[in-house]
Amino acid sequence: MDQSMPGLTPRPTGEGGARGQLIAVDGSRGREIERQAEELRRRVKRRSDVQAGISHWDASGAFYELRAAGKKALTLTPRALLLVYASDLAFRIRWEIEPALRAGQTVIAAAYLDTAIEFAESAGLPRKWVTELLRFAPKADVRIRVGGSKRRKSPKARASDGFVEFAALAAKTLRKRRPSTLSTGR
Repeated sequence: MDQSMPGLTPRPTGEGGARGQLIAVDGSRGREIERQAEELRRRVKRRSDVQAGISHWDASGAFYELRAAGKKALTLTPRALLLVYASDLAFRIRWEIEPALRAGQTVIAAAYLDTAIEFAESAGLPRKWVTELLRFAPKADVRIRVGGSKRRKSPKARASDGFVEFAALAAKTLRKRRPSTLSTGR
């Protein structure tokens, strides 16, 4: 990540007010996404007068409810998981992201679009399908990718760590219950 964090000040809107900025933090590990989002929030707060908050995945509680329902509820195909993710994202945009942006705040979305797109591609789903599914989401002003080439040993991932970990648990459960199911869920 660029240490100077260019462009993290509100931009004027047509209404004469200041529109906040949307920063997407995406990756393949939920803990890294959360850690980077929190670090970024602290840095924005220290460097400017701009309010910054984090919009976390599962703000709607849909994934929490699926986890709470037990393994029977986790037999979702990758397509179904992405539909739930899109529903949760729509909730986040409606109730967290857009109101904060209109108020001139910086919103850090952890995770956002790229995490879902990368998951879809790894599950064999067409990129066009998932980008069409998520087209309602506003474009991020700044996109940050965490993780990547450095593979360091980390504690065992849990379904509550992030969307990718949740999806991995659901895929594992689906394979155990229906071993002949294709990865794309078609």
